[in-house]
Amino acid sequence: MDEAIGGYANHIRLEFTEYGSCIVYDNGRGIPYDIKKGYGISALELAFTKLHAGGKFGGGGYKVSSGLHGVGASVVNALSKWCRVVVKRGNETVIQEYENGGNVIRPVEKIDISKPETISKIKGAGWGIDF
Repeated sequence: MDEAIGGYANHIRLEFTEYGSCIVYDNGRGIPYDIKKGYGISALELAFTKLHAGGKFGGGGYKVSSGLHGVGASVVNALSKWCRVVVKRGNETVIQEYENGGNVIRPVEKIDISKPETISKIKGAGWGIDF
């Protein structure tokens, strides 16, 4: 929502699957995934595992936000049995997975979405990816 409210996305789609999971798609800028200075982990992992680490709390923060002090993704992940994040940013796509409240089970990994074997690896049980 913050990307849409900030004027960086104009499409958000939410799907509830038969497996009890939820999938969120958007056409925003993509979550940064480079290593965050001073933390030693990616900005993606920081946003999904640490409270108050949202993008709106830095130099490039949003002037308007729907979130509550940077807790959105990290709280969803903390309350989840499993969470997979696929980020397309520029010409690159990365994936990361967590389980049991935010434990990293798959580190940030670049993937090639032009290869069918990659897509089958990230689809998982019962859902697909829109690129």
